[in-house]
Amino acid sequence: MAKSDLSKNLSSVTDVMKDYLQAKLDIFKLDLLQRSTRAGVFLFTFITVLFSVFAVAIFLMFSFSFWYGARTGNLSQGFLISAAVFLLVLIVVFLFRKAIIGRSIIKNISKILFSDDDD
Repeated sequence: MAKSDLSKNLSSVTDVMKDYLQAKLDIFKLDLLQRSTRAGVFLFTFITVLFSVFAVAIFLMFSFSFWYGARTGNLSQGFLISAAVFLLVLIVVFLFRKAIIGRSIIKNISKILFSDDDD
């Protein structure tokens, strides 16, 4: 009788452990889904803002070039000044790409992936 009670208890314990492990796995999957979604939204937002800033800069440079051309009568000089400004910005971004972009992305993504909050 004691042997059958022990086997019932062991069977019950193994069933409970299986259910517990399955619940922990489901929680892990949901947490991974939440964190990856938040990281994806951050990256999408970052890229969208980056393209928007680039588009605004292009329109501002076109506006400046046409304004400068109308003011001085030399449109090509306005476009050359705009190109020089873009080249300068490109060089600065290239030189400081890790500090400006890389660290910011890594910091924000790691904050999302390794946060302990229960949002």
